[in-house]
Amino acid sequence: MERFKINFSKFRASHKSVLRAIILVAALALICLSAVEIAFSWKTDRYVSHASAVYITLANDLVDGTFYPPYFGENGYRGTRYLPLYFSSHAGLIKLLGDPLKAGYLLGSIAGVLLLAGIYRFIRKIGGNFYLAFGFMASVFGCALTPILMTSIRGDILPAALNICGLALFVGSCELSKKRLVTIALIFSLVFAAKITSIFGVTAVCVVLLFQRKIKESIMLALMTLLGFSLVIGISQFLSEGRFIEGVWGVAAAGSSFEGWLKIPTRIRDIMLYLDGVTCLFLGLGVATFVVLPKQQRTHVSTVYFLLVAFVTTISFSNPGLHINHFLEPLAASVLLIASMLVIRKDRFEVFALTAIASVLIIAVGIAFTSPRRG
Repeated sequence: MERFKINFSKFRASHKSVLRAIILVAALALICLSAVEIAFSWKTDRYVSHASAVYITLANDLVDGTFYPPYFGENGYRGTRYLPLYFSSHAGLIKLLGDPLKAGYLLGSIAGVLLLAGIYRFIRKIGGNFYLAFGFMASVFGCALTPILMTSIRGDILPAALNICGLALFVGSCELSKKRLVTIALIFSLVFAAKITSIFGVTAVCVVLLFQRKIKESIMLALMTLLGFSLVIGISQFLSEGRFIEGVWGVAAAGSSFEGWLKIPTRIRDIMLYLDGVTCLFLGLGVATFVVLPKQQRTHVSTVYFLLVAFVTTISFSNPGLHINHFLEPLAASVLLIASMLVIRKDRFEVFALTAIASVLIIAVGIAFTSPRRG
């Protein structure tokens, strides 16, 4: 009996080593593929679109000293619903580098690295080992959607990255000090400054704090973040000489109608046809994971975040102007939910978690290298 236990332990150890090797090889394959795609996109500018031109124009206007130009002026129409953090950062990099495209690519790369680092840190802080965190981080990078948004000079990846960083700072600590709460509120205020519809990160944290009966901390975080939102609006309104609220609200409210709400399912279906196979794989796994969640995980921050992202993304499609960029946060939320499901601290479940991520990565690599929608 003792010999059997020793042999089984050796078998399990060797099994773990094989699984870890598979995870590393598959993850590195996805990273290399996406790195090549990014380099090619930089060279060809293939994902720079009319939407990119709006951000570039806003950044160039700011470089020239105009913050949120009027709807109609000497240079034509300038209306926008975009919030200032992304194009203001872009303007700063344009002053540094001189080239709007190079500055945009650098900003996209910084935001992409921040997103991947946030995912890795989140999984590590909830108890995941290196292989689990590295595997899921590589999976997100291996989705064609991620390198597309990193090289399209658009403001979608930055708020997603900041949201994940805010969640990563929240998890893994039993006590929330005032300093940590202030930092979390600052991060989520920056999320609002990047994208007005991406406030589900702070909402998820506040809801989870209420579930944990930490009512004081939840109220403090909500109030501090609300103060941050107010500062963003107030400063933007002042610097734009009163044009910010009128411009953002006027354009943001346009396009939504009762007919649009009825078309939400067909719009989501039609847009998903443009997604790559790896992104669809993780979106599907995220939904499946949510369905089979154990009771004790239903109040976890990754679950609440997933629900809020799914809800907000769904109702956003009442507007006809949305495209695949709006699936980035659902992708990140799905990965965090799946990872949280697999993170079980007891050693006897480690082989199961490693097997699951290794299997998913093998499938992802197969799809990634054969998908006709990669570029």
